[in-house]
Amino acid sequence: MKKIYTVLLVFALVSCLSIVSADSIPQFPHTFYGDVTINELPATGTLKVLVNGVESEQVQVTDGEFGKGLFDAKLVVNGASGDQITFSFESEGYTLDSDYKIYIIDSEQYVSEIDFVSGGYTEILLEFTGTGDGGDTGDTGDTGNGEELPLNPDVFYGLVYLDESLASSTLNLYVDGVLQDSIGIENGVFGGEGALDDKLIATGYDGNSNVVTFSLVSGGETYSSFTAELSDATYEDELPYIEGVHYVVLTFSETADTGNGEELPLNPDVFYGLVYLDESLASSTLNLYVDGVLQDSIGIENGVFGGEGALDDKLIATGYDRNSNVVTFSLVSGGETYSSFTAELSDATYEDELPYIEGVHYVVLTFSETADTGDTGDTSDSGSSSGGGGGGSSRSSSSSSSSIISSSDSSETPVTTSVPKTSSSGTSTDSSSNTVESSENIGPDTTQDLPNDTLDYGSDSNETGVVLQQESPLGGINMYLALAAILLILIALAAAWYQSKEKPEVVPQQ
Repeated sequence: MKKIYTVLLVFALVSCLSIVSADSIPQFPHTFYGDVTINELPATGTLKVLVNGVESEQVQVTDGEFGKGLFDAKLVVNGASGDQITFSFESEGYTLDSDYKIYIIDSEQYVSEIDFVSGGYTEILLEFTGTGDGGDTGDTGDTGNGEELPLNPDVFYGLVYLDESLASSTLNLYVDGVLQDSIGIENGVFGGEGALDDKLIATGYDGNSNVVTFSLVSGGETYSSFTAELSDATYEDELPYIEGVHYVVLTFSETADTGNGEELPLNPDVFYGLVYLDESLASSTLNLYVDGVLQDSIGIENGVFGGEGALDDKLIATGYDRNSNVVTFSLVSGGETYSSFTAELSDATYEDELPYIEGVHYVVLTFSETADTGDTGDTSDSGSSSGGGGGGSSRSSSSSSSSIISSSDSSETPVTTSVPKTSSSGTSTDSSSNTVESSENIGPDTTQDLPNDTLDYGSDSNETGVVLQQESPLGGINMYLALAAILLILIALAAAWYQSKEKPEVVPQQ
């Protein structure tokens, strides 16, 4: 009997070993997330991964980032030990060079390729270079340049002085009098030299004069007379357009350029309220002008700007006695500038402009979806402040705005994600349709007239796509064999224990 139980135990052990040997150790995906740049600027487009040179998965990159948020789609790669991972990138409006750099954040080193690691979770920075293409650059607004070719960006970071003191507040950048971008200044410093640091960015067009100017908004005043030290040259009040990234030192004159001579200032015209882009709550930046001169800028979150409290931020404008003092606004959202609006103020409704009314006002602004990046306003005495069509998003807050990229392949199965601007809601995963949905509010979209709160990620229906859930490596028949082997082992052990017990001797009675 003991031999039978021993045979059963050996059989069970052999069954387990055969199951383990039949199924090699499972390979879990290698997950990537991080940043992508083109010419040292945050990029938007489609990032693809290649495993041993064969294209595998892809993910959408928006404003230079992918997969960094809790619910953001990451690049999940299936492979085996020894596989080599490389990348490719496609961005509308750019022709990219074949050479690029891979920087691994944790190890702080550049590599030419990455070894597949089962269960790896790696943050990377991909640095691409290329040139801008002609035609459609991905903007849906009217650039006012017809079919002229865009130049590579003119990018700035550096120091700002107001006379001999380090300046603070806001620095604006213009090309040919059109406001291109705005950035916050802290202790005289704006932007940084790092690839992911914020910078002032301007885009010129082939065939245009592309004169670059700046204005400083500080202490409620606007200054436009400056001296710029760039490389080994010094410029007065304007710079030539030079493609690339530049460190510049700007020194503004203390005399504010209000264009009003010695006329007496009026009491401020102050605003807070709501902003819509068509029927959707807007986000990004709202600019305020008086007679075409930029007065103030403020960030918008979920349609709200400023507040009624005494210490809440507000938009503030200052008019001058005997001037026309026409009040206008522009909205900068999703890389576009909108200046056509309807204003509901008290019981009155205004189109595209308001009268100057001293005091604090609650206003509801509704902008038209048609973007106007041309210079529609009049600039007084500076030549650098744009009119009603001017306006640039504050770089200090622009990282919270979202651009939306959608795949154009009609055969793709969309993964639709609505992402909250301030906090994350619940997420549901449907394993049968590979659809992930999470509720949030986001900024206006930069694609072809899609709704403002939808992101579309495409994945080829013939490919695995972005892996959202890892299945168990043991399944089907192997699971049942494993359970049966375990049961046999338990039976054999129980039998062996039972047989090992000594039976008491039975003494016959006399």
